[in-house]
Amino acid sequence: MSTLPVGWVKTSLDRIVDRIVGGGTPSKSNASFFKGAIPFMTVKDMTQRFPVDTQEHISEKAIEQSATTLVPRDTLIVATRMSLGKIVRPKFETAINQDLKALFLNENVDKTFVEYWWRHKADYIQSLGTGTTVQGIRLEAIRSLSIHVPPLNEQKRIADKLNALFARVDACSVRLDRVTFLIRRFRQAILAAATSGQLTEEWRAKNRTTDSSDQTKVGLTGFDFADANCFGDYRFPASWRTARLEDIAEIVGGITKDSKKQDPADEELPYLRVANVQRGFLDLSEIKTIRVPRRRVEELLLERGDILFNEGGDIDKLGRGWVWFGEIDRCTFQNHVFRARLHKKSFEPKFFSWYGNSRGFDYFLSVGKQTTNLASINKTLLSALPIVIPPPEEQREIVRRCEVLFAYADRLEARYQAACVHVKNLTLALLAEAFRGELVSQDPNDEPAAVLLERIRAEKARMETVRKATRIVRRSTKESPQDTMKQPSDYLKALRSAFVEMGRRADARQLFDQAGFSSEEVVQFYEALRATPEVRVAFEEAMEERPQQESSIVDGTDKSTMANGRFRLVELWLEDFKNLTDYTVRFDPSHGIDIVLGWNGTGKSNLFEALVIIFRDLHKWWEKNQWPENPMKGYRLRYQIDEKTVEVCWHPGEMKRPKLKMGILQESTKESDKLQGITREKLLLPRFVFGYYSGPTNRLVEHFWPMKKDHYDRLRKAESDDLETLAGLLRQRRFFCAENHHAKYVLLAFFHKDDADIRHFLEDRLRIVGFESALFIIRRPAWARPGQTAENFWGATGIMRRVMERLRRYAIAPMVVEQTISDGYRSRREDHYYFFLPDLKSLHAFAAEYHDARTFFVALESTDFSELIYDLKIQVRVKATNTEQVAITFHELSEGEQQLLMVLGLMRFTKSHQSLVLLDEPDTHLNPHWSVDYLKLLTRVMSEDSSESEEQQTSQILMSTHDPLVIASLFKEQIHLLKRDWQTGVSKWTQPTVNPRGLGFTGILTSEMFGMRSDLDEETLADLDNKVRLVAKAGSLTPDEITDLEEINKRLEDAGFQKAFSDPYYAAFVRAWGRRHSELMAGVQFLSPEKQKEIDRIAREVLEESLAELQAEVVD
Repeated sequence: MSTLPVGWVKTSLDRIVDRIVGGGTPSKSNASFFKGAIPFMTVKDMTQRFPVDTQEHISEKAIEQSATTLVPRDTLIVATRMSLGKIVRPKFETAINQDLKALFLNENVDKTFVEYWWRHKADYIQSLGTGTTVQGIRLEAIRSLSIHVPPLNEQKRIADKLNALFARVDACSVRLDRVTFLIRRFRQAILAAATSGQLTEEWRAKNRTTDSSDQTKVGLTGFDFADANCFGDYRFPASWRTARLEDIAEIVGGITKDSKKQDPADEELPYLRVANVQRGFLDLSEIKTIRVPRRRVEELLLERGDILFNEGGDIDKLGRGWVWFGEIDRCTFQNHVFRARLHKKSFEPKFFSWYGNSRGFDYFLSVGKQTTNLASINKTLLSALPIVIPPPEEQREIVRRCEVLFAYADRLEARYQAACVHVKNLTLALLAEAFRGELVSQDPNDEPAAVLLERIRAEKARMETVRKATRIVRRSTKESPQDTMKQPSDYLKALRSAFVEMGRRADARQLFDQAGFSSEEVVQFYEALRATPEVRVAFEEAMEERPQQESSIVDGTDKSTMANGRFRLVELWLEDFKNLTDYTVRFDPSHGIDIVLGWNGTGKSNLFEALVIIFRDLHKWWEKNQWPENPMKGYRLRYQIDEKTVEVCWHPGEMKRPKLKMGILQESTKESDKLQGITREKLLLPRFVFGYYSGPTNRLVEHFWPMKKDHYDRLRKAESDDLETLAGLLRQRRFFCAENHHAKYVLLAFFHKDDADIRHFLEDRLRIVGFESALFIIRRPAWARPGQTAENFWGATGIMRRVMERLRRYAIAPMVVEQTISDGYRSRREDHYYFFLPDLKSLHAFAAEYHDARTFFVALESTDFSELIYDLKIQVRVKATNTEQVAITFHELSEGEQQLLMVLGLMRFTKSHQSLVLLDEPDTHLNPHWSVDYLKLLTRVMSEDSSESEEQQTSQILMSTHDPLVIASLFKEQIHLLKRDWQTGVSKWTQPTVNPRGLGFTGILTSEMFGMRSDLDEETLADLDNKVRLVAKAGSLTPDEITDLEEINKRLEDAGFQKAFSDPYYAAFVRAWGRRHSELMAGVQFLSPEKQKEIDRIAREVLEESLAELQAEVVD
């Protein structure tokens, strides 16, 4: 491992930044927003290190009414979507859009140093991008970026040195940038000279004869065609003839691509498209084929010397072309490409192609049909192209001279490209040297970075303490502002005093103001109200007098029926998905739980992503007859459902839609004898796909997004929230992706009603023994229309509105308070509507409006979909000790507790028959006590009792993990190993040869499932390796080796190992092994399957040798 320079520290970016701020885009529908003077930066403005202006400018009103953020001048701004790795420092204050983030560094860190570090990490940052169409990087990934921090003074020296070096590199780059312009001008000048006769002026004078009337003409002339005005002052030798292109060549268009008229009996030929025909060359990197009627094959085949012209499209494509030299056998061309075949073999096709690409462009542009940024010509216009015709000998000389000059230009360009690569490599090398600590000298007197980071940490902690500190509360508006109180008792006194002054009226907002609470003290207000019995009772009585707007919906039962045939994956083959190439994985349908094991980077998450995408695309196709424009590459999927086997085959190059087959599952063999083709409408799909990803960036979310939007649309349009409607919404929701914000709704849903099993689960697993309170904070959503108020929930509709109405009915002291919301550098004001449930009784009353915990969860989650929820503050009571209970907030639960609560709760409240449950490392924060029982918890989580539920029995759980304890009770058929082929590096699927059940922790770790040589630590293993090596030398040890062996024995005895080998067979084996193979395993922690087989073979040989040695000793 590389070591850091003295005084440097490895840390993460979030340790050295005070905050990271994002932006937004004002509404494009309001044109006035983009008529202001304030710069508005997007990715397209990040073209230089220090931008001086932006392409777009916005108004102050646009800033006030959007999520954009004003950033001070010289702030580091990075791209987080598109152009990942870019960083700039604008010389002006600017607003930024949602694709950018502003980094506000701590003052103890040098800004230029971090800027160069970001450029150094640019390629790595690009690799972190996620997304299919547009690559983006999440804020969590930015915060966790690893950075090596030197002392502050050394940071400044590095920054200054890089500034000086890159100033020279930039100057070199500027000079190089002119080279490409000069080469382009040189090429243009060659063509201009070639087509005007200047290139061969001396040649004509030397080769002029009196035999040809053409050659006796001297001087320059121009076209006399009526449509030749577009050629301007173009002049050429009077000895050259003029004509139309149709006079010297046969011009035809190519074949039309029409898949509906393709006859399989026709010959399939490669063909040229517009993309293949470039200006002055052919791009043959991608050649497609087309079927050509046999009667037209010969007339449409290209021949050597054919000149190709494009019909058009984008203006740069208009008339461009080159010459066909027979690069591909039996090749044709499409109808958007024209072929000109010269009548005379003595004419040079290159000359006329160069002429068309240079002189012809202005003509095509003048006569072609034009729309915005598009232009095209037809065969008639191309045929009428005025051309010049030098004598054949001069044509050949022009081509010869042009090729010589173009070859020289090519050599110049190659040297230019090599220089550019050298400059780029020099830049990378300088950055790498700088961040290895090798660019500048170190000063031992510099303050170490560890001290600097500790100072930053302490400063952040102090600021956080100040921010969280209890703010000053005034006893009443009449009291002196000097009378301050910071204890909870002070809040209680202020509340009681104000309540009495108000005549004990239950008016939440007036009480809030009268008691002197500030807008930052809403939580303290509700806690004080909850702890003041006389005030709380007054508000509860007022709540009972409140008019009821909605009736309860608990009546009735869900009459929906679900098929209970099981769903099981059987086999999946992927052609090419991320790092899974020609990849096959098989499942045993007799099991409902499958575990995926593998080292990081072997494609476990990619397998889950592929399954989500496949079933997402199939569901949309089945439901709406819509197939994605850019589907994933080929795959073959087989699964069982409703006692049938379904097979889906997709090969994009061979079909437009997947091929579907289905067959009845035979009870005796649990396999289908014969699969028959079916239509899309008959396709059976899992009723529910559940996904969870534990990583810092939820890779699954984007794949679930279209279905999430569909669910929100149904929530918004629902006219009722009765049981039938909510149950229907649950059935229609076929896909669900777990996200962190779901955890709070899960916790409330667990308290839907008193349930002994749930109560035991919460207490045993999460220490939760009771519910304290919940404060719902509702905000004005972005979609709210002008004039809508908080009392009207800003115009919310559907399920969301009814949830809010029911919540308001059971909350005490609801009120609206205007809050200042900080969005990084800028702040804005918005109304927040507060609903407080002070105890379990009020929560139960609210939850009782819903038939069960599942419908209660759907209702709660709907508010999150609609952007109504700003925050939900939950307090629960936990066991601090066996005799003490304390109230804590939800966020004070451990990471493991929150993770367990969310995953198991979501699976319970979204359960469905025939589900596919994909859990990507849901056990990352669990301790061993929980890991052992994790699979049992999964099998019971969907059940209302202690047995497996019907939903779980008919569903399949596919989970990845790195924990050997999780799989300890499973069979080998349930384990899927993802490993890289040691020769090719390709990820492959395989299954273990032994059952995890019964192996124990050590056995699992040292099996092929984890491939560890031992469960011992590296240091102890090294001692054992050295002991075996020394024991094998027996009586020939040196004094130093004897001392080493004694020290090793001492350490091993302290670790519980015996000094001597009491077992004579084992002692003989160790001696034999040490003599021959002491280096075979030394220093090795993980064993590949191939290595393990080799060791097993050698061990057998050594064992036979050891037994022979013992037998010889007995005979002696």
